[in-house]
Amino acid sequence: MSRGNPEIHHARGGLLSYVWWLPWFVQKMAAQHRAAVQLRELKDRARDIGDRRLRYAAEMPAKGVTLSSSAHAATTSVAYEDSEEDDDDQGVEVTTMADSRWALLQSSTPEDNIRLQLAKWMIEDVARRDTSKEKLIPSIAIVAPYKKEALAVAKEASAMWGKGYTRRRSVLVDIPAVHNYSELLRTKDILYYILRVLRPTESNPEKQDDQFGFLEDLHSDKMEVSIYSEKYTLFDEIDKNIHAMKVDNKIAGIMKTIEQRKHVLLLLHPNGENMDVLESCKDEPIGVFLRALWMLKNKPYVFEFECSTTQSHARKLTTHSQEDIIKKTANMLEQHMKLKEAHAESICLTKTHYEQILREVFYPLSFQESSQATATRYDDQNRQMFGKTLQELQENKSDIKLAKAELEDKSMKKNDTAARKSNPDALIEETMIKIQQMHSKMKHKLKIKRIMDKINDCLKRQGCQDQILVILKLDDDYVSRWEETRNDFSLLGGIAGALMLTFEVNRAEARQYCWPRREPIDYSLLGLYRDTALELTKMEMAEDSWQILHDILDNCKSNEFCMKIFVHALYANPKRSSEELCKLCKALQQVSDNSMNNIAKKMLKFSYSDLPKDYKLCLMYLAIFPRRQPIRRSTLIGRWVVEGLVTKEDWESTVRHANQCFDVLVTRWLVYPADTSSMGQVKSCVIGDQVHGFITKIARKHGILGKRLSHHLARYFSIFNHLRLRSSDRIDKFFSKLFEESSRVSLIKVLDLEGCQCFGGKNQHYLKDICSKMLLLKYLSLRGTNLTKLPSEINNLRELEVLDIRQTRVPAAATVHVILLKLKRLLAGSVVMSSGPSNNEVSYVMVPDKIEKMTNMEVMSNVKARNSNDLKDIGKLWRLRKLGVVIEQKDKLIRNLLQTICDLHECLRSLSITLPITGEDSSEDNSPKLLSFEGQCPKILESLSIRGTAETGQLFQLLTKDGDQLQLAKVTLSGTRLRQADLEILAKLPKLVCLRLQDRAYIDDKLSFNKEKFKGLKCFLIEGSEITVLSFNGGAPKLEKIILSSTDGLQSLSRVEDLHELKEVELKNSNKLSLSLFEKAKNISKVTLCRTILCQDEVEILAKMPNMRSLVLKEISYAQSLLIFYKDDFPRLNLLTIDFSVITCIGFTTQSATKLEKIIWSYRKSTLLSGIDELPKLKELEFNGDFVPDEVIDALKKHKNNPKLIHNKPENQEAGNIPEKKDAPRFPLFWKKED
Repeated sequence: MSRGNPEIHHARGGLLSYVWWLPWFVQKMAAQHRAAVQLRELKDRARDIGDRRLRYAAEMPAKGVTLSSSAHAATTSVAYEDSEEDDDDQGVEVTTMADSRWALLQSSTPEDNIRLQLAKWMIEDVARRDTSKEKLIPSIAIVAPYKKEALAVAKEASAMWGKGYTRRRSVLVDIPAVHNYSELLRTKDILYYILRVLRPTESNPEKQDDQFGFLEDLHSDKMEVSIYSEKYTLFDEIDKNIHAMKVDNKIAGIMKTIEQRKHVLLLLHPNGENMDVLESCKDEPIGVFLRALWMLKNKPYVFEFECSTTQSHARKLTTHSQEDIIKKTANMLEQHMKLKEAHAESICLTKTHYEQILREVFYPLSFQESSQATATRYDDQNRQMFGKTLQELQENKSDIKLAKAELEDKSMKKNDTAARKSNPDALIEETMIKIQQMHSKMKHKLKIKRIMDKINDCLKRQGCQDQILVILKLDDDYVSRWEETRNDFSLLGGIAGALMLTFEVNRAEARQYCWPRREPIDYSLLGLYRDTALELTKMEMAEDSWQILHDILDNCKSNEFCMKIFVHALYANPKRSSEELCKLCKALQQVSDNSMNNIAKKMLKFSYSDLPKDYKLCLMYLAIFPRRQPIRRSTLIGRWVVEGLVTKEDWESTVRHANQCFDVLVTRWLVYPADTSSMGQVKSCVIGDQVHGFITKIARKHGILGKRLSHHLARYFSIFNHLRLRSSDRIDKFFSKLFEESSRVSLIKVLDLEGCQCFGGKNQHYLKDICSKMLLLKYLSLRGTNLTKLPSEINNLRELEVLDIRQTRVPAAATVHVILLKLKRLLAGSVVMSSGPSNNEVSYVMVPDKIEKMTNMEVMSNVKARNSNDLKDIGKLWRLRKLGVVIEQKDKLIRNLLQTICDLHECLRSLSITLPITGEDSSEDNSPKLLSFEGQCPKILESLSIRGTAETGQLFQLLTKDGDQLQLAKVTLSGTRLRQADLEILAKLPKLVCLRLQDRAYIDDKLSFNKEKFKGLKCFLIEGSEITVLSFNGGAPKLEKIILSSTDGLQSLSRVEDLHELKEVELKNSNKLSLSLFEKAKNISKVTLCRTILCQDEVEILAKMPNMRSLVLKEISYAQSLLIFYKDDFPRLNLLTIDFSVITCIGFTTQSATKLEKIIWSYRKSTLLSGIDELPKLKELEFNGDFVPDEVIDALKKHKNNPKLIHNKPENQEAGNIPEKKDAPRFPLFWKKED
């Protein structure tokens, strides 16, 4: 009725207006009658649907209701919520998972986790000891599965320890290679092996070029004999030095004094400060020993005098602690052992050494308790991060334990003292035994002190002024009495920490190696997820709940999918109760057959159960889509909103909440990211097989998947539609039954026909029928169809909120007469991916005549303003947040466009401006009138794209004149003809994250990122440029991704090695660009080559990139059809993707791509994959094509890992009565799974 309303379409006033009213009034009455009839027919069904909605809790929430904790990772940017994922990646994107906790989940391999845990240990434990009073050196153990992994960890630890320090050294000792397995591994043995590594080359001819000595090539009998001989030769030499120091004679002198004067010793009461100390321990062995030292120090006649002194001179004595007694005794022992005439080979123990010896001998129990107390104190310091309450509880428990121990200790001492008083001879005998023990320990300390002195001399000669990191590769061996060895290392002073590498069989010993007490680092998939789970929950859960996390992960039976779902659920909601976790653990234990499918279902139920009700509905909604096929983010958001699955007080809040739901599903790993934009936004997702099966069962139970509608057709329609289409039916049958099923189709709110080629020929009336029968439609997508016109009946869809006609053949003028008052998104035209300067094609539709009446409009893309009035009318759309506008190169239009942007400065967040190029433009042909514009720039604008003629350069300068106050995060320029000096405008943008310079956006042959510029830039794209030199002179320090497209002229890429954050490189449409430009960039983990020529030299460069994890080859040309991976190539490659390239055969040789876990191969021709058995880590193989070679199937069956095979067989899209298009899309709409 509004379509014919004279108030909208015709001028008011005068007699002519009454003539227009009469036919409209008749039409209005007839329309009302038809509507009343239809409403009566649909009343019962509408009530049924209302009941269903209430059942699923899809009602409007009250204002002020906060989101659940699981939604905390979602974005808060409004522009991000409404951004459309155009093919050119337009729209504002904000990375939603930017917190440190999300970074934990990105450690996707055990190698990454080991690196992370080592860095944490070196920073928190090793570095902490340098600035604290902690005496014992920190030590850690790593349990590795195989010898190769242990060596890799050793090299990684050494590199991390020396990074940034030119004078810091680490030493690796391969214990099985140098030590006889039948002998105990003692402290002096380890120190000798360290000394052997550090010795000059002339005395160590088998030493290798790197700093790691004694590796697997030393396992010969001859070498073992040589090492054994050299070691004991050194030990004999040290024994001779100790004998020359007359240590035996000095100890014998003490024992002789005690034996000869044992009766005098017990009665001795010296004057002065010594009297208090001696009286405090007079009935203990250390008291006898201290009296003997005092007697040896003083003259004999003093003894007689002191012994005859009576008790009348007694005074009140001060009681001294054990520590005071030990320090006094150690001081006197040091003086007694000191040589009168020191020589070059003498060995001097410090007072600290003597104190430790005395503690170990005379107070062994107290020494152990002291070690435990040290551990308690260290653990209490670490527990501060868990909250004040937990710390107080731990301290209270510790005080109670110490009090009990103190009472027991006093009781034992009282009994011992009474026994010694009654039997003085027993006290003397006990003292003599302890002195013999002290003698033995003293000689041991002297030996290791001598070896350590030699080690320090070597380090000084080599210029090492810092403490060393000791790395012990133990394998199946172990260190006997490691606690004693660690104590010795701590006293020596030259060792910063110890890293122990062992195997699973020694896990019990590995726990003893760790100081402060903790679990060893586990080099395995299970260890990765254990560490991740603990890190995610350490701030929210008590320490006694950690064991439950371990048990749950153990019950996952090393199934990565289950463990990943669990840790992602902990990330989304770390505040889990012990009851909840115990319930999950019990459920996993009750899986009788240990079936991975059953365990996966339990874990999925755990993650699903605590989702909000509307999030559960959104997840179930995904069951209508094919599994393993990308689903656009904007498609889901739009459909969720119009279906009523997500409801808020207004459209803006509803869309925001839907985006939060999408992010939560991604963070919980219930859907997988399929495509990520240049700024980190997940643009599309994929549903895995297990999740799809899980939600399909639930969706059928709740009626989201109708029993009468074939599953493969469900995605085209809204849910609860009651349509009847069999699995053998095609989409064209739906259109033929529109009139038969009018009562059912009239309730449909969503019709998503993307990619359907069913509007050609005689079927062009289909859309007209849709507009006549489906009057409640809110979402209509015709994207990628063969639609050629837009009927006038489109205005019948008065409830329509989303209209998508992108990538169709609809004429530009077809939208002129569109008037849909509730329309919020008008998505039109198509963005052509440019491949060079010659591509100037622009696709658009006209701005509707009555656009000012469509006040709900929020997104308009690729619309052309014919005149100034169109631009003025757009300026009245106060809800518009994304605008993609095309205008002619006219001064008046440009001025009006600037005024429109000024009018929308409070709401506009994404802006795309295109000036079509009609011929060769001149950079000097700029309008000076533009420079006088003083309008207000949109301060909240986050994405800006300007394409076209040279005028766009000045347009860009005007829109960014207040650059330091703008929120621009993404800028795309084309045809702006900027120069190096103009980059200062971009450099002033404080929040710029992504910069794309396309066709003639930059015209200098050199581009330089100068120091302190572009501090936040993460993604940089150059396309169709003639730049020859690209320099990073200290600028863009956070750059993570570089995309080069059609840049064959680029010859130099300088200082790329300074880009420490650079992880991804993408080359497109390049025939001459060489990967050698990136050889110095050591942190690149992903390389994508698209439509490029690849030669063997380039493959070798790729193969040697040390951190390469992902390699993507799309439509590349290769000199040969055979691609072979040779030994030691791609040492860290995890994922290989080959997409419709000329390569038809891939071969893997021994020890090539040893970390490769997944291969994805899309092809048209027959293929051959050989050497699968040479890939020890292979988990999954995905083929997208007509068939899988039998050789591959046989090889997978024989593989020890039993890798999963996924075959996606292409299936032609329904085409109705129209033959298949000649230029069919390279990717079919969906793939049919073949199990």
